Amino acid sequence: MSTPISATRFADPAPAQRLERAATALTAHGFAVEVLDDAAAARTRVGQLIPEGATVLTAVSETLRLSGIEEDINTSGRYQAVKPRILVMDRLTRADDIRRQLACPDVVVGSVAAVTETGSLVVASGSGSQLPSYAGGAARAICVVGAQKVVPDLPTALRRVEDHALPLENARAQAAYGQPSAVNRLLVLNAEPRPGRGTVLLLREAIGSDRVTRYFARRGGGRGTKREVVSCRTCRHSSSGSRRRTTSSRAAASSRPARRRSRAAAQR
Repeated sequence: MSTPISATRFADPAPAQRLERAATALTAHGFAVEVLDDAAAARTRVGQLIPEGATVLTAVSETLRLSGIEEDINTSGRYQAVKPRILVMDRLTRADDIRRQLACPDVVVGSVAAVTETGSLVVASGSGSQLPSYAGGAARAICVVGAQKVVPDLPTALRRVEDHALPLENARAQAAYGQPSAVNRLLVLNAEPRPGRGTVLLLREAIGSDRVTRYFARRGGGRGTKREVVSCRTCRHSSSGSRRRTTSSRAAASSRPARRRSRAAAQR
């Protein structure tokens, strides 16, 4: 029997029994599932799963950024990374090209807002730009999911999106883009009908916005650990908890077109 989760505990890693229930249910629904110890193991495994030279899209995800997976895919040169290509395209004159590249990569790698013990994945988005690849446009989908995202059932998953994930993403969007986020689109993957297409790497630890938020709350806004600072490529945390862009990130940002008004919302 599943155990209800209070809204205040959505950031807590699920215990081993609940991870196993989720893994068993996802497997029964056609997903390939691997339960891994931590983000480092997931980083290694993602590298093993993606063939060299594949066209790969990294969905907007704090999980990918903090784990180093995003950097591995987009800067290693091993793959035809979609994200760096579309960031230099004009969003007005090349909108159709951007849409097609986002929708149909060989592989999409990302995370989800919640995974249920009944075997469903829930993806939330503000713009919806990454949803076609998750839903079936990509030949293969790989989701890296922290243990804190495991919930008993779909109603609880939706509550996690609204009560927990959205406020975290809203704060991030306000800081990054000066505007709020929203759950404008929801995708629920109840099963994977194409054998071998969907892989879920389920971690025994928490990772994502939850981890960063809890860390700074615990330290009272103090300076992060070496691991946190190194994994954060676009900002550095000062002793007051504020975020300052590095010189390299400012230069990169100045060369990019304006970002979309609404980015992926809640699977952090």
